[in-house]
Amino acid sequence: METTFRLPGEIVRPFSSRAGVRCRGNSQLLQRALVDFGAEESFGKASVRVREHYGIVVPAGNIRRTTLEHGARMGAAEAPAGDERDPAACIVAQLDGSMVPIVTVPPAAEGDPADGRKRRELSYNEARLAVARESTQERPFVAATMGSVDAIGDGLLEAAQRAGLGPGTIVHGVGDGIPWVRNQMLRIFADHEIRFTVDFYHLSEYLAEASKVCAPQAPDAWFSSQKLRMLNDQTGEVIAALKPYREPEDVLDVDAPVRAAHRYLSNRPGQFQYAEARAKKLPIGSGEVEGGHRSVYQKRIDVSGAWWTVENADAMLQLRAARHNSDWEDYWTRDTCQDMAA
Repeated sequence: METTFRLPGEIVRPFSSRAGVRCRGNSQLLQRALVDFGAEESFGKASVRVREHYGIVVPAGNIRRTTLEHGARMGAAEAPAGDERDPAACIVAQLDGSMVPIVTVPPAAEGDPADGRKRRELSYNEARLAVARESTQERPFVAATMGSVDAIGDGLLEAAQRAGLGPGTIVHGVGDGIPWVRNQMLRIFADHEIRFTVDFYHLSEYLAEASKVCAPQAPDAWFSSQKLRMLNDQTGEVIAALKPYREPEDVLDVDAPVRAAHRYLSNRPGQFQYAEARAKKLPIGSGEVEGGHRSVYQKRIDVSGAWWTVENADAMLQLRAARHNSDWEDYWTRDTCQDMAA
């Protein structure tokens, strides 16, 4: 017969000890189910699904707390070790940002209502996403953050390393014309040959607006002609076609589409090598990272009626990115957490 010794006043819970869960806590298996549901839809709907599939009632607040805590832990965890393989010949790397709804509650000042809900301030902050893949593969590794441009740059480097970045790897970077995107790629890939290409479809928006001034009688034909020139690496010819129609400097930028297009092309020499990229079957558009906005986090974060603190949004970003990178099983296998209070 097994004898259990205990201190006076100590409560012995044999089931809790054997099952790995403390009173009013969630077992790790239950936590995994809660996070699985909470990562895909609202915490209220997740509570309904838990009751439907497991026959137990778990409050939405419990699911929220559990999901976000594990999301933060996933972001802090080291990436799984990759398989030993030869370095990739070429890596496709993309960066972009997208706005998400954020709520803040400033400290109460004298005369302010005590209820924090009445003091909350709503705004939009930029969530940043990075994708990297070997050029011959389809599925990329991703990184996401609510942090700085340096933070997402570091995330892109980690994603590229998981995709096969090695000493001799060439990096084909694609992004829109926002300076921080190219600057981060130049920073983190400073030891590699990097060829940065401006997103062709973003460039096309500038040419489309300019066409209405340069060829008001036939804007579509002019637009198509300039796009074909750009695809054939005839950037100089397009700049020359824009130059005679530039608006005077005293015209506001918003009313000067030709000047904007001319400046956009002139200020980015060597970033429109579309013919070479297409010949090598490399992308000239940043559709992968833009699609990633939708699939990685907008589907869960940017939903009607949802507002997040920066910390909670970042935790959900880490969780969604980890699931996209197929790190889910690895996390639950190696994570040392046992249970969290309900």
